[in-house]
Amino acid sequence: MAFASSDEVLAAVLSRQYADYRHAPGIEARAAFMSPHCRQICRPHPSYGASDRRAILELLYEASGERPYDKTPTPIQQILQSQADVPPGAKAYYTIRPLKQGELSFGNVPGDPVRGFMDSETMMNMAVDRKWVGMRVDMWTDGGAGKGGEKLGLLVKVQYWWTKENDKWAQIAHDIMYLGSRDGSEGVNDEILQ
Repeated sequence: MAFASSDEVLAAVLSRQYADYRHAPGIEARAAFMSPHCRQICRPHPSYGASDRRAILELLYEASGERPYDKTPTPIQQILQSQADVPPGAKAYYTIRPLKQGELSFGNVPGDPVRGFMDSETMMNMAVDRKWVGMRVDMWTDGGAGKGGEKLGLLVKVQYWWTKENDKWAQIAHDIMYLGSRDGSEGVNDEILQ
């Protein structure tokens, strides 16, 4: 089925592959884990969508600050700048697990045919037709506590989707569901990894 994987072996394979992707030696090395046709939608900031692997890599460069940009800060840069109180070298953590039946959705993101972005319904139909497998990843930085005791750091909640290509699993879609400040929901009921 295209949705949640109840297959523990497959879930373990995808979890390991995600760990390797996350710890790749650089942004370009992450390309090996994605299909060339991998797409990205971002529910809170639709302009942070991407129509292919190269566009996703460019967004990763933008978010990392590894490439200078001489334009008005994009939504992702503004979010990252809002985390300026997070100390350099703050530890990053994540959880990963198979999707649950209630999570089998791509939200309600509009498409943008000019830029090659698909709408949520089209993405869902592709997931079903092509038997994609989804995993939920929450990742965050631990920036300590603010003056009011609030947890500092960036939290990103993503549904990663994989497809089988040439007898190996490749990321085919990134569905960013939340991108913002830590809200206390990170790491609940799942094994916390670095």
